[in-house]
Amino acid sequence: MKKIVNDNMLLEVSPIEQEITIKSDFKDHFARIEEMCKDPRVSNMERLRLTALFALRYEKQKPHIAKLKQYLAQNGLKSSMISLIDLLIEYAGSEQR
Repeated sequence: MKKIVNDNMLLEVSPIEQEITIKSDFKDHFARIEEMCKDPRVSNMERLRLTALFALRYEKQKPHIAKLKQYLAQNGLKSSMISLIDLLIEYAGSEQR
């Protein structure tokens, strides 16, 4: 269990996930997720999850979401996985809630 937590940097990623869901701080959240997207120690699945949460929280911030999706692509995440973010907004975005 410790290896999984350390390998996936869950102690660093988890607080960001929690903060996105309870607190509105666009600039800080974007900066921290951007940092995680650039960190080679963070797995693509963690990056995808952070970006998806950010996109749901700040779905009107399309240029910033696009930038995060660009980081995902640069890190080798398949476009089919990145497109899940758009589907998530389509099915669970503010217009659906």
